[in-house]
Amino acid sequence: MGEGVQLSQLIEAVAQRHKTLKVTAIKWDVEETEDGAPPQWRFEETKRQLQHHARSFGLNLKVEDVAIEDLVSEVKKANKRGGGREFLAFNCMVGLPHMRRRRSRGLILEFLRLAKDLLASSANYKTSNRGIITFGDGDAGAKLGNSSSFSSFFDGYLAHYQALLESIESNFPSHLAEARMVIELMFVAPYVSSQALFQKWNEVREECHLQPWFGLEGKRLSRESLMEAKEMVGESSYGVRIGQNGNEMALEWEGTPLVRVSTWTNQS
Repeated sequence: MGEGVQLSQLIEAVAQRHKTLKVTAIKWDVEETEDGAPPQWRFEETKRQLQHHARSFGLNLKVEDVAIEDLVSEVKKANKRGGGREFLAFNCMVGLPHMRRRRSRGLILEFLRLAKDLLASSANYKTSNRGIITFGDGDAGAKLGNSSSFSSFFDGYLAHYQALLESIESNFPSHLAEARMVIELMFVAPYVSSQALFQKWNEVREECHLQPWFGLEGKRLSRESLMEAKEMVGESSYGVRIGQNGNEMALEWEGTPLVRVSTWTNQS
């Protein structure tokens, strides 16, 4: 869940529908925060801020953090009781530019597998669409998994981060050069060293055969979503486009994808 900034617009949209919203953060075995504060302290602060924001819109918001196995058990128990009326939305954001902490692809794949299984088990005879998975990926590694050599993988990764650096520099006033340098050191430098990229190369090669989306179908993004995204970036070197399958939207800098977001549902 991080800082929860991605949930503000969701809270406002659900409030307009007069629904109850429940946000569940996954609690992993190993947690750490950048400022050294205990993870529970950070979670409680984020929870307080989200609930304050929700109250300002008259929304009943529930926020909790659970271990992933407890979430699985909870959903399955609800289904057995004949419940399961809730619409499940699983949100996974990986390697976005502002995220310093990056989880292993193994944990990410575990989350996606369990999310897929829960969507399938929650479907009933009335509807096959009981939820959605949204996946945001700012890591170039997955798209470079088919590179023929480490050299081509390295070059592709550097091109990705070169575009990211250029996008950062373009929006920084000259008198904030030191602040820009700090951001580059925090969010870019750790991921472009040859040692870090070689480790990433091995990780991607080991997992390139895995198909996390098998058994799901892409949920097409609407033209309204595309136009809204284009309005947000405005007339600039940024661009937004929808991928060939219609369920993926990419934020680009001068043609180089920086972040991809895709949406998935049960196969009908």
